[in-house]
Amino acid sequence: MLRRHMNETEVLILLFLQVIDMVAHSSEIENIVVRDEEQNELETLVRSSCPLEVKGPPKKYGKISILIQVDLCSTGTKC
Repeated sequence: MLRRHMNETEVLILLFLQVIDMVAHSSEIENIVVRDEEQNELETLVRSSCPLEVKGPPKKYGKISILIQVDLCSTGTKC
């Protein structure tokens, strides 16, 4: 949510979270599921590799958010 006084970093984080949410809800990836055997690995990735908040448990949209953040951070992007 936008506040009256936000610095540039806060605005960029908010926009990035909105882009992740938009991608996570797109019809192109609606068939992505979270398998039981992935739960522990996704929770580990959230703690170790996700600089931004992942809302809720790593279900469908959480999984997508986690994978996007991990991918961007592994490409040498400062996270």
